[in-house]
Amino acid sequence: MVKTYFITGCAGFIGSNFCREALKLGNKVIGVDNFSTGHRKFIQEFELNPNFNFYELDLKADPFSHLIKNVDYVVHFAALADIRSGIDDPSTSFDENILVTHRVLEALRNSECKKIVFASTGSVYDSKNKIASKETDFLNPQTSIYSASKVASEALIQSYCNTFNLQCWIFRFVSVLGRNYNHGHVFDFVKNFRKSNILNVLGNGLQNKSYVNVNDCISAIFLAISKTNETTNLFNIGLNETMTVKESISIIAECLNINPMLKFQDSDRGWIGDIPFILLDASCLLSLGWKPKFSIRESVIETVNFLNYEPWLFDKK
Repeated sequence: MVKTYFITGCAGFIGSNFCREALKLGNKVIGVDNFSTGHRKFIQEFELNPNFNFYELDLKADPFSHLIKNVDYVVHFAALADIRSGIDDPSTSFDENILVTHRVLEALRNSECKKIVFASTGSVYDSKNKIASKETDFLNPQTSIYSASKVASEALIQSYCNTFNLQCWIFRFVSVLGRNYNHGHVFDFVKNFRKSNILNVLGNGLQNKSYVNVNDCISAIFLAISKTNETTNLFNIGLNETMTVKESISIIAECLNINPMLKFQDSDRGWIGDIPFILLDASCLLSLGWKPKFSIRESVIETVNFLNYEPWLFDKK
């Protein structure tokens, strides 16, 4: 059955990949983006598709409730996703993540659409014991403005669902890699190596985290929303493997055929708010039949190859 998806942040990394898959499956997409972090080039391939309609607007201020009148799902990807930016500008994180989520929920409350898909983050966990975090784990005090904004948004969404008879699917991602990737440590390292063979690494390089390919991430979302139907549905998305920063640098250097000089810091965290160990228990998704196809190594290689073919991205930063 054909569905209609209203996708916020549709020109971003995960949003553009979700658009591609939704359209590939024969669905209709209404996408919105203000291009603050998204890129028009990411959605150019959809512009001639009659099932894709795009609106450039600012969710903080512009009216958009009329666009979700006849949709089946609101898929809320729009966010300021850079953890480090919250240190210098916490107000923007609040506006882009919490305020926008509230406006989306208000639009839903007054529409016929009652289903929202939300992109949260695995950074809400702080795995001090270095074991895989479960959806039922207690959330420790947050270490970054970004993760705090996601917890606040999760709480808002769940409260609206229980108060106004909505349904939500909340996904806590590990870091995502793959096509249209345009921020994060792989981006930063490749950008550095385009200019210098010397890399000043934030932290000691032993930060150990899980990652997931964007294609596996999108397949997980589609699977979960098709197979679960509770008022609140919460899922971790991540692989049962991790990779250190040093290991990822080695793969990146191999892809670029370079032998860099590395300089590390004497700290287990790369920056304020960084979580040195992230591993999520994705058994809830796996029990639904989710079968990720890409290892972390494969995803790092795919990401480096993508960035090599899209050098214009580095000029945008």
